[in-house]
Amino acid sequence: MLLYIEGLDKAGKSTFAKQLTAALQISIYRKLPPKNLDLTEHHSYFKGVGFALTELHNLFGFSAIVDRSFISDWIYTNRDGEVRPIEVWSEWEKRHHDLLCAIIIYVDAPSEIIESRVSAAPDPYMKVSDIARFRDLYEMYLRQTLFRVVRINGIADEAERSRELEALKELICPHLH
Repeated sequence: MLLYIEGLDKAGKSTFAKQLTAALQISIYRKLPPKNLDLTEHHSYFKGVGFALTELHNLFGFSAIVDRSFISDWIYTNRDGEVRPIEVWSEWEKRHHDLLCAIIIYVDAPSEIIESRVSAAPDPYMKVSDIARFRDLYEMYLRQTLFRVVRINGIADEAERSRELEALKELICPHLH
């Protein structure tokens, strides 16, 4: 099972990923590029990591939670101007031998919360002015993905988060290796 945690910066993805890994006892992988990697090289780095994770899963059947995936790369490389072709990401999805063993978990929070968090802790990949465009790009991707999509509230209280985790366990556990 590959669980791809996606969503805007500051939406609550990493917090949710930690809660999910504790609930399922599955390892978490967070793509952190080398510090000396130029921003223009990020696409190649993430493309390589995305394909490698898929191939390793296909070969060895391991399960992992991926905090940010290839999908984020497509979103963030479309910061300005025209939307880049999605074919390479579609090709990546088709490399998964069993599409039921890949789920996108989209973590979202209200725009005003994300704006506040981005303003308080600026990020090199997303500015407040990027929020609406990135949200639209995620929705574009989620409408055409081959994977199942589960939406999670990034600001859920403890009771709601518990319900979300239980629902995910029911969906995921039959497919765990």
